[in-house]
Amino acid sequence: MAFPVTSRLPTLDDVQRLADPAPSWMWTMDILRGNLIAVSALRVLEVTFPFTYIDAEARYRGGTTIYFPGKNNIDKVTVSFYETEDFAILQAIKWWQNLIVNDDNIHALPKDYMGNIVLTLHDYTGQQRASCNLAGCWPAQLSDWQLNYQQSNHLQVSVSFSVNNSEFTFYNAAGTPFTPASPQIVPMFNSSLSMIDAGTRGLLA
Repeated sequence: MAFPVTSRLPTLDDVQRLADPAPSWMWTMDILRGNLIAVSALRVLEVTFPFTYIDAEARYRGGTTIYFPGKNNIDKVTVSFYETEDFAILQAIKWWQNLIVNDDNIHALPKDYMGNIVLTLHDYTGQQRASCNLAGCWPAQLSDWQLNYQQSNHLQVSVSFSVNNSEFTFYNAAGTPFTPASPQIVPMFNSSLSMIDAGTRGLLA
């Protein structure tokens, strides 16, 4: 829920109408590619999930540097797995990497070498409220193992996946997808633009 665009400050009633904070532990993740499908949802420990960002392009004009929006970009997604005793995670990742470039540096690169990573976020009742599909993913790098006899932790495999793009889907409390275009945000954005000088606003148009 967005606050109505008015000149007053938010009231207690406004705050009480806000939804509960989203839990950071109610999520699932699936890697949709080959034999990783079966193990990924059960063995994922943590994920560093990237958002798209806009590069800032610098231009020097009139004795000052002005930054303009550049390309839309996205960083790698890093996923950590609990390894199984039969090393199923490592086998699956190495199998996937060998489809792209094998140990002899031969680029096989089949047509379907990329996969999708889907993150689904839930509310406290278990209902999905948002999901993100990271498209065009492939395993770029495996993190190093650090093994020693002084600890008895479980073995983990961390993988950085290259990503082409991302797409979010949002759901209401009944689990129905909806488009999060709020008309309450538009007047606020327009009023902010009115504070920008006409020349700069023309460049943003």
